[in-house]
Amino acid sequence: MSRPKLAPKIELVLKALNISRARLSADLSVDKSLVSRWLSGAITPSAHNLSRLTAYIATRSAGFNELSWDLDLAGLSQAMGIEPRDPNPDTQKTYLTLAVPTQAVDAARRRSPAYEGIWRIICLDAFASQPNALIRIHSLIRVSANGLIEIITKLFGAQVEGWGLIQGHQLYFSAIDPTGSIQSGIFSGAAGPKGGRMSGILLFCRPGMGGAPIALPCISERVADLTGDAEVDEAVLHDLAQLNPFLGSADVSPEIFAHLHPNVGPNSAAAGGDIALIVPYMRAVEQGMIMEGSPVGS
Repeated sequence: MSRPKLAPKIELVLKALNISRARLSADLSVDKSLVSRWLSGAITPSAHNLSRLTAYIATRSAGFNELSWDLDLAGLSQAMGIEPRDPNPDTQKTYLTLAVPTQAVDAARRRSPAYEGIWRIICLDAFASQPNALIRIHSLIRVSANGLIEIITKLFGAQVEGWGLIQGHQLYFSAIDPTGSIQSGIFSGAAGPKGGRMSGILLFCRPGMGGAPIALPCISERVADLTGDAEVDEAVLHDLAQLNPFLGSADVSPEIFAHLHPNVGPNSAAAGGDIALIVPYMRAVEQGMIMEGSPVGS
């Protein structure tokens, strides 16, 4: 029996059971790129692989069988014991139950070349004792099968996954780290058909201080293009994340260092500056592609 639109159903089931692509490919002894093509809808699992996938899921979800694939998304969500997706075709829900306008999904697909790639984010090290300490964080940005922007970040051996959307000239993102803490950010849109740098603000809570909220200005630089192979791209991200994440003031240009140390508050406002943390769309930091290994901030 032909079963169209299996990709969103497979994705739903994997998320419901907290099964990663890597885990599924390992347990089924198939290449991770094949799993990625199933989830993107590029190909449909063969009858043999669908039977194996069904049996695999049945060991983790009682009552799951091949007929489960014939359910619509709402019915499959109910069968898996999770909240059904919004039946309104003008919205889509992520695991954060965020209603996303169709326009935002269209914008992600239309403008994805400006954002897709591997980036390094440079910001103040909020946990360092030195006031001028900086840190770089590597992230992978790509458009997922559901049309939203998927963001994967690696730092200190931990992987954080989240979603982003484009609204106006900004890229918004939100993610949940392994401790359950929510991290968010806003970046000024990448300039041109393939931006090299973006400026933005990161927002998170500092552990060990009662969860005190922290907002930091940052610069994001593209360091590599995507290859089209999800497994290869994630391997590149993994390798870059092994680099020393700590930077000093001498590792970035004076312009970027000043951008990461804004003078704000009443005294700044009295002198004609900003009363609050504002990150303008900086033409000064819009440049072409920066390859990892070149001087940071060059």
